Amino acid sequence: MLRKVLCLFLACMGLGGPMFPKTQESAAGPFDKLRALSGDWEGTVAWTGKSASKVSAHYYVTGNGSAVVEDLSNGMTSVYHLDGADLRVTHYCAAHNQPRLRATSFGADNKDIRFSFVDITNRTRRATATLAVSKYDFSNQTTST
Repeated sequence: MLRKVLCLFLACMGLGGPMFPKTQESAAGPFDKLRALSGDWEGTVAWTGKSASKVSAHYYVTGNGSAVVEDLSNGMTSVYHLDGADLRVTHYCAAHNQPRLRATSFGADNKDIRFSFVDITNRTRRATATLAVSKYDFSNQTTST
């Protein structure tokens, strides 16, 4: 069975606007990178103010290739899709809210993708932490048996 390793860096912080400039007009290339993740992965997650911890993720493509679903071992799910030239994600959080983010920066050769907060549904006063920025780093991606 193939085992894949992916480093995930998620930053959890309060509400804020886009923090990174858009560096690419079309998100088709980065979305293809996400589609290629289909399968099971292990990596790390780092929330702002907390130590990094291990996380497992299962990715699958749905909607005739139009969306990528990410199911994390911590019970949270994210769905990635294109919206015209934009790459978007809705994160279904353990806090019972749904932050929506837009890719705002892509690294050289699409080796990383940075997402910034757009808006949120189902936000309550109890939910003080919100996924506002997310970064995926593909530079340490390896496959082993």
